[in-house]
Amino acid sequence: MPPVAANHVPLTPVSFLEHAALTWPGKIAVHHGRLAYTYEVVDFAPGERLVMRTAQGPFPMETTYEWHAVDGARTLMRLRNRGEPSGFGRIAAPALAAAVRRNTTKDLARLKELLER
Repeated sequence: MPPVAANHVPLTPVSFLEHAALTWPGKIAVHHGRLAYTYEVVDFAPGERLVMRTAQGPFPMETTYEWHAVDGARTLMRLRNRGEPSGFGRIAAPALAAAVRRNTTKDLARLKELLER
């Protein structure tokens, strides 16, 4: 059966996360980059907010995405990463924080590129 509007919706990065949160609440949703973080969706309000927490990885972290309409054609997205290192993570925290910033910057640039096609 060929894909048509009745049986197929292309996934975007945001719609994938929405789909994962609705289909498998409380389950691992994303495996991120070379840092090997795996996130669990812990809060989801469609079109408003998505909160994910690391389920495993070297640095406990919570990531929050929030979307706010600017006008009829634009949406502001706010991204917040926060975490509290423990054990070896405290020693490696500066390097891990820099790696998270680099990966986040790359991810956002890629998301922008995909959305502006």
